[in-house]
Amino acid sequence: MPIPRKRLLGYPSELATVPGAAVDFMVSSRDPFDASIVRLRHEPGGHEPRGFATAVVESLGSYEPNEQALNLGSRIHIPDRNGTLCPRSFSISAWIYPTRLRRDLQLILGFSGDEHGFGLFASTSGISLRVGRAGKTADTPPLAAPRERDWCFVAGSYDYATGYARVVSRPMLAPPLGEPGQCSSCNLGIGDHSVDSGLFTIAGADDGKGQARWSFNGKIEEPRLLDRALDGPELLELSRREGWRRWKTGTVGVWDFSQAMSSRHIVDVSGNENTGVVVNMPTRAMTGRNWSGEVTHWPSRPEEYGAIHFHDDDLADAKWSPTFTLRVPNNLESGAYAAHLRSESEEDFIPFWVSPAPGRERAEVAFLASTLTDIAYGNSHEAVKSPSLAKTFAGVDDIRPFLSPGDYAMLQLGLLSQYDLHSDGSGVCYASRRRPLLSMRPGYAFPLTQSYHGFSADLCALRWLEEKGYSYEVVTDETLHCRGANALAPYRAVVTGSHPEYWTRRMMNGLQDYLLDGGRLMYLGGNGFYWITSIPEFDPALTEVRRGQFGSSPWAADPGESGHSTTGEPGGIWRHHGNSPFSIVGNGFTAFGAGPARPYRRTAASYQPTVAWIFDGVESPTFGDSGRFLGGAAGWEIDRADFGSGTAPNAVVLATADGFGDLYHTSLEDLQASDWAQSEDTGLSIHADIVYLEYPKDGAVFSVGSMCWLGALEIEDYMGPVSRITDNVLRRFSGSSES
Repeated sequence: MPIPRKRLLGYPSELATVPGAAVDFMVSSRDPFDASIVRLRHEPGGHEPRGFATAVVESLGSYEPNEQALNLGSRIHIPDRNGTLCPRSFSISAWIYPTRLRRDLQLILGFSGDEHGFGLFASTSGISLRVGRAGKTADTPPLAAPRERDWCFVAGSYDYATGYARVVSRPMLAPPLGEPGQCSSCNLGIGDHSVDSGLFTIAGADDGKGQARWSFNGKIEEPRLLDRALDGPELLELSRREGWRRWKTGTVGVWDFSQAMSSRHIVDVSGNENTGVVVNMPTRAMTGRNWSGEVTHWPSRPEEYGAIHFHDDDLADAKWSPTFTLRVPNNLESGAYAAHLRSESEEDFIPFWVSPAPGRERAEVAFLASTLTDIAYGNSHEAVKSPSLAKTFAGVDDIRPFLSPGDYAMLQLGLLSQYDLHSDGSGVCYASRRRPLLSMRPGYAFPLTQSYHGFSADLCALRWLEEKGYSYEVVTDETLHCRGANALAPYRAVVTGSHPEYWTRRMMNGLQDYLLDGGRLMYLGGNGFYWITSIPEFDPALTEVRRGQFGSSPWAADPGESGHSTTGEPGGIWRHHGNSPFSIVGNGFTAFGAGPARPYRRTAASYQPTVAWIFDGVESPTFGDSGRFLGGAAGWEIDRADFGSGTAPNAVVLATADGFGDLYHTSLEDLQASDWAQSEDTGLSIHADIVYLEYPKDGAVFSVGSMCWLGALEIEDYMGPVSRITDNVLRRFSGSSES
């Protein structure tokens, strides 16, 4: 049965705001709709997601249909500022590394102006040159298609006086191991195609309506444009790194992608200042054809990273027009809110957080919202596209019965997360909040577990805080990134959600500074503080994650390409780069799975007088045998203490959960080559630990080691043992009970 296409969706200009600020909401709708601002509140009950309650804050009125398209596909735009980018006679060239050739044309580089222009194209039919004038186009006979995932030099030239065109190609690997160069030529009969203005583009073009066309999949390096027509041997000479200098006086542009790497800018090294800008963030800091393998960190030798990888499904900014704007009321309390959209056939919630303005914090407790994790998982459908993952992780052969309309909408729209693969099979390393994030919705359930995840799980934590009478305020991790420890300093205690997985270096340093200065942290999740994440200075809405050769992940960067382009930081997991979660919060990621969750069992150490207060009112030595997420308190993604991996000597393991079934798997960074099976023999039995860790100046950390903990808070109407333990700790941490 076909799934109807989503007719109503949108996103906010910011995921977090403060009273008095303005937030734009970009909405695409095929039907008239009403909009209001609501406060979100988790609705407890049962093991399955039931939803949430809302309270209307402000009605915004009715709006007419305005469907807005998603402009997928990355490319480079170089404006023709001085009228030189469309010469009458020209030669163009580039090194290419195609990763997904199609039957339809993909533009390598060319010029578009009105109905005139030219371009060098690739397809499964081969390499060809197209020249156009006044709506009439002509193409050279295509050369044989280059091999995918091999470097190949391609070039074309056109003489307007004779109408004669040439195309050449030469693989980097010479005979006998490689293939010989090719050349074709013909008279196109077009004449003078030039115009005075337009746009020179690389790896794709615009259709004149803001949509991409001819999107190229693969790497491009050293594109060039000359204002003269070279013959075949001369074109092939351009393949040499310094070959273009012979015609330096005729060079219009030579673009070096190894420069200005941590930016959107494209540098022209010809001296003509024909600078450009990337659109939709193609992947930068990629190995070029001259990568030696001697370095794996691009700042060491940027000249070996002169390639950019383009994809036809890149999206860094949807660039929708604002539909309405909210001026956040000055008296609005901190918490979780959403723009509630309703048409006759659909509704949607566009969430955002409201934090207190700096200097106006009043609460004792801060809830630390993990927006970077929401962005990383935003629109994830890896399980939908990978039956083997669904089988391994959740034990199901067909994930489709577990999919929601939101999951299908992600597939229909072509939106990707940092867990997905591009259409050419390469991993998605950039993600943006300037696009619909359909998995960041109240009530959204992760397909493999049918449990709340990310934002939905965070709402469970907020409801618990309200049920227990805590005054709290929301601080987002992006604010922690910007302000460091100052973002947390006003609060006696900080509470995380269930999955604070993606952290920048500034965030890690800010949290450690807060703890060392006497702050208290309740880490109420699992698999936290895990992936190195970057937020570029040139775009705070963008994040970058490079999956290294280690770490439990759906893809890994190719050799030499795990360094972050936006900051120059190494990619991978924090455990391998000086900020181990074991040393900060006492716990670290150890296993994952979607099998039934397990209860915890108190350790002998938990009865020591210094920590026994944590279990006041809890009579049984085991607890957490029921919960909203996977039926218990310990499960999904779990953490353990490990004194050999950085857990502090003074840390106390309070409780342990074990007995996880075959659907749970040891994290990849803990497996050794000899670990052919996951068993007790590896020394890494799968278990989750609850850890209490004291810092100087009365600082402390309480870590539960499980993503399922928040789902167990509401058991017995928020009076069960998991809720009682959490309440005991937070009252001590926040000063609500005697020390």
